[in-house]
Amino acid sequence: MGFWGKVIGGAVIGVTAFALGAAKGRWDKKQEQKQCDLERRAGAAKAEYERELEKLKNELASIIRDVEIREQFLVTSFAVGICAANADHDISDEEREELEELAFGLAKTDVLSKAAQKRVEQWYNSPPELATVWRMIEDNGFNKPKYISVFDKIINMVIMADDVKNHHEEEFIEAWNSRVA
Repeated sequence: MGFWGKVIGGAVIGVTAFALGAAKGRWDKKQEQKQCDLERRAGAAKAEYERELEKLKNELASIIRDVEIREQFLVTSFAVGICAANADHDISDEEREELEELAFGLAKTDVLSKAAQKRVEQWYNSPPELATVWRMIEDNGFNKPKYISVFDKIINMVIMADDVKNHHEEEFIEAWNSRVA
């Protein structure tokens, strides 16, 4: 290869290296931007979850101010949540934790009577069916929109506690929605 061949070859290699370096820099910036977008979306999702949780706690607090219905509403809320958590025939630790956070976040177990506490614990071992839960809702007059709205939120938060919404859980939500309708 002659002198000019080497010069031109070197120039081509240099330009190629420079172009690849600039392309890599753009790619790195795109990857960095994607990561920032993901983190921003995750932060927004967490903030939305926190807002929904706070809203639910406020709704629950307003409902359970009435001492006469507090325990029955909390017990019914547990029945709804346990039934939803068991839709896939497995109550995960995350689902149980979420349910207890939602209901017991407002009413620690010592607020419930011993009989109600025992009943809730039995449901973890033998979860109620949707028909049973719905009958409980109707018998206690909790089939009004303000209560159903709270139950809907409990169902969705409990089902998504393990970050998985499977076919059985989707079927449960459909069955719940048909009862509500």
